[in-house]
Amino acid sequence: MRRRLLSSFRSRLVAAGIAPIILMGVAAAFDSAISATNQKRVSQLFSLDLFMEETLSSVDAVVENLAVYIDTKNSDALRACMHHTKALSEKVGALSGGASYSEDAMLERNLAVLTRRMIAESEAAIRARRGRNIPEYGARYQKVRLLASFIHDRADALSLERLKLNLDAFATLDEQSGRAAALLGAMLASAMIFAAAVVSTFSLKLTDPLDALAAAAVRISEGDFSGGPLSAYGDDEIGQTAEAFNVMQASVEANIEEIKNKAAVEASLMEERLKNLEMEGHLRSAELKALQSRINPHFLFNTLNTGIQLATVEDADRTRVFLERLAGLMRYSFRDLDAPVALRDELACLRDYVYLMRIRFSDSMTFEIAAEPGAESAALPKMIVQPLVENSIRHGFADKPSGARVRVSARIDGGDLVVTIEDNGSGLLEGRAKEILDAADEGRELGNAEGGLGMANVIARLRLFAGRQDVVEFRDANPGTLIVLRVPFKEAF
Repeated sequence: MRRRLLSSFRSRLVAAGIAPIILMGVAAAFDSAISATNQKRVSQLFSLDLFMEETLSSVDAVVENLAVYIDTKNSDALRACMHHTKALSEKVGALSGGASYSEDAMLERNLAVLTRRMIAESEAAIRARRGRNIPEYGARYQKVRLLASFIHDRADALSLERLKLNLDAFATLDEQSGRAAALLGAMLASAMIFAAAVVSTFSLKLTDPLDALAAAAVRISEGDFSGGPLSAYGDDEIGQTAEAFNVMQASVEANIEEIKNKAAVEASLMEERLKNLEMEGHLRSAELKALQSRINPHFLFNTLNTGIQLATVEDADRTRVFLERLAGLMRYSFRDLDAPVALRDELACLRDYVYLMRIRFSDSMTFEIAAEPGAESAALPKMIVQPLVENSIRHGFADKPSGARVRVSARIDGGDLVVTIEDNGSGLLEGRAKEILDAADEGRELGNAEGGLGMANVIARLRLFAGRQDVVEFRDANPGTLIVLRVPFKEAF
């Protein structure tokens, strides 16, 4: 058990440090006890001297004030005499001497008896003076003076007796103090020698391995691993530290070699990645242009035929407005497709398209276009909203000759631009939304059937613009279809 307790360097160091502390503590406690005893003796002597001095002072004050009162019958002297008489009565209880028959106890009892007789004679003298009995208060006063003289004698004798006893006690204490001082000095010297030996032994045992450890750490910090592992220093904390340092050195050396190998591999991969990114940028640009070039021209031919018929049967002014709206729509669709546009431009294009559709379908179709403040300045790829509305008209109202309604709205929601296209048409068939999204993922169109024309194109362009996949959501409007577009809000320039 003892070997296990002292097996670690810390436990040995603590044990070696506690031993001299305990020795010095015992020495200090012994010295404190001797000092406390001497101080108590001195305090008792001084307190007794002070008590006797106060008692004798009160005795003299009684005699002096009694003489003044007898001669002049002065009331102040009478009060002073009675005050000191009362003080003497209180001190008499402390002079009982107990049941001991020692010299000082017998002197204390004798002093108490004399003091009580003096108090009684002084009180009798006062009464006689008040009764104007001159012979009696004169005799009483003389007895008071005589008793006061006896009290002084007995007090001096008691002080001498107690001084003798205290001198004997001080001699004994002085002898004990000398022995205690010698013992204390020996204990302190032993503690200092022991502490010096412990410090020397443990400092050498501690600093030698630490010096070797510090030198090895400096060498490794400079990248030099040629020194090899440290020597073992036992099974204590220093030996464990040396073993852990050796493991760390081997691990650091292996990690550095691994990092060098990885750095070489990553350098080649980075060069290849840069080439791939450059090629990917070219591919994305080409893909964007290819997707934008696939917009369905079917609407353009139908509206041109309608314009020709309108010019034939109606006034020239309406034909002019019709052709102006058509020309504006065509100019917008033929603009540079690479740069994003503001939502307000998309909605202006949509309004031109709606005007043309109202001419074509008369009052059988209702359109609503609304945008919250701030939403119209959002950036968006060109030709996004109009193809979706066209899809709703061509495929949602094929079986609905009247009462058709399309509503387009835009708002800002949590840092995103949200555009909704809602119609009350026949809606999407079950599973059709998934087919459209799959086609957008694969970069292909679904053809003319069931509302797939242009939808995959729009979704793919939105994903390229937003840099994420979740840009469109299809919902059942009951009746009809609700399409929700969501892209990050960016201010258009």
